[in-house]
Amino acid sequence: MPRFSRPFSGMCSVVATATLVAAMCTGCGSGGGGGSGGPSPFARTSDDSSVPFNPTPEQQHAVDKMNEYRAAANVAPFTLDGRLSAFAAEGSNELAAGGDAHGHFADAGNDIWQAGFCNDAAENQAPGWPGGDADAVIDSMLQSMMDEGPGGGHHDNIMNADLSRVGIGLVSQGGAFYFTTDFSASCR
Repeated sequence: MPRFSRPFSGMCSVVATATLVAAMCTGCGSGGGGGSGGPSPFARTSDDSSVPFNPTPEQQHAVDKMNEYRAAANVAPFTLDGRLSAFAAEGSNELAAGGDAHGHFADAGNDIWQAGFCNDAAENQAPGWPGGDADAVIDSMLQSMMDEGPGGGHHDNIMNADLSRVGIGLVSQGGAFYFTTDFSASCR
């Protein structure tokens, strides 16, 4: 797998399949971060509940859907995180503006730990996904990622039990959705 041109403290790689792109940084440094998820049968509170965060219905839908996949495999649910969601929103905005996949992730370098990531960091993106209903588009994007199966970067990021926190950024522009999910290990 190709590596980022600006490496992190550990190994980072990018995997691209069709219009989906995944990145992973393993064995990386540590940082802080957190937020708190809204009420949901699949959401839990974040590592740092002092950071206020009110997820959008679309963010909540996405984390709930990912947690359904995780629950089916007996993997603990993600915590929806406000700081990671802000970082993911930046990534989606950059994609919508014509930026490179994972450009903001790679450009953050070791400063990524200041954006709320702790210990490990990974990212999935789906740029320019057509559709009108956000929940239906989210379901389609996530299904496509899961259809990669084990060994597929998107699938593995979603199902990685070491990644317990997630941030979600979704932008709709010109009839297309730009979806970014950023993953991190616990900060504890």
